[in-house]
Amino acid sequence: MPDNRSVWNSRWDRQFKQVKNFEEYKASMGVIVRDLLKNLRNTINQISISNQKVIDVGGGYGAILNFLIDDSNEKHLIEISESAIKIAKETYGIENTHLIDLTESQFNRTNYFDIVLCNELLEHINPLKINILLCNIFLILKPGGKIVVSTPNIRSLTSFFLMLFGWSPLMYKMDITHICPFSPKELNIALEKSGFKKLKLFTTKCLLFKTEKTYFRFPFRLHLGEHIIGVWEKNR
Repeated sequence: MPDNRSVWNSRWDRQFKQVKNFEEYKASMGVIVRDLLKNLRNTINQISISNQKVIDVGGGYGAILNFLIDDSNEKHLIEISESAIKIAKETYGIENTHLIDLTESQFNRTNYFDIVLCNELLEHINPLKINILLCNIFLILKPGGKIVVSTPNIRSLTSFFLMLFGWSPLMYKMDITHICPFSPKELNIALEKSGFKKLKLFTTKCLLFKTEKTYFRFPFRLHLGEHIIGVWEKNR
């Protein structure tokens, strides 16, 4: 089986599509990802990020970093994929890129960053290495710095109905890289174990009954939405 770097080099080579702005990027996605991106943008806007040092850990080719964080900030990208970093530099003009696996090595900028983005990454990490990754992220954040995390919700209403009818939520979309599922409670425990203090934790909309173009939305969440989004602070 290929190692992680080979898997992600291949994936980014296949999936890359150049987009000019956030709305175009969002429009190119399915309804679940559009809802996730909307909530991520609102969450980041509430933090009021300006003139700060921001790093996106596992941020792919940098489109999300570029579209959600404006150029008044010092932007960095960490990736294990050479292909993703090449696109980030050449297409999105992200100069501060770092080819490193934070589940294996520490990054050499302790107490440096104000904000860490960690979106749609944790579900791809070996469960035995989650604590290593989060502890290494803790080290690069300044005291009082914040981490913004999003990940699929294994406790979602969709997951409940999939299991009810005999499907595994992890295997339903046949994504072999989704190996570490989280519920909101489990995600908070993992972050707090690594030294973070919860500031905000919620889930996106409850979506069910997939059709070709849309999902039926339920008017409640109760931590049953498709994705978990949270903000944690590094204890001073």
